[in-house]
Amino acid sequence: MSKEKSVKVQQVEDEVSYDCNSSIVVFAGDVTPIEIMCHLPAVCEEKDLPYCYIPSRKDLGTAMGVKRGSLMVLVREHGEYKELYDEVKEAIKELPPPE
Repeated sequence: MSKEKSVKVQQVEDEVSYDCNSSIVVFAGDVTPIEIMCHLPAVCEEKDLPYCYIPSRKDLGTAMGVKRGSLMVLVREHGEYKELYDEVKEAIKELPPPE
């Protein structure tokens, strides 16, 4: 694993640990090797932070407006989209746990 990738994963883990009440995490479901981020869902559960998976890194990157795939995205609450944020947060909480 490159230093650049590990630093970015560490930054997300730090953000999750720091500000867990106003964030949502979206993980890509096709990350390899899985060891890069397999511990992060447990961190989210420990912090009672809503998270979900989408099928691919490419889809996640496209949703973020970048050409490369993304492993995960941390979405923070913001006044401009608070109503939509709250709606998505509740929808994620209603999802069944990943298997």
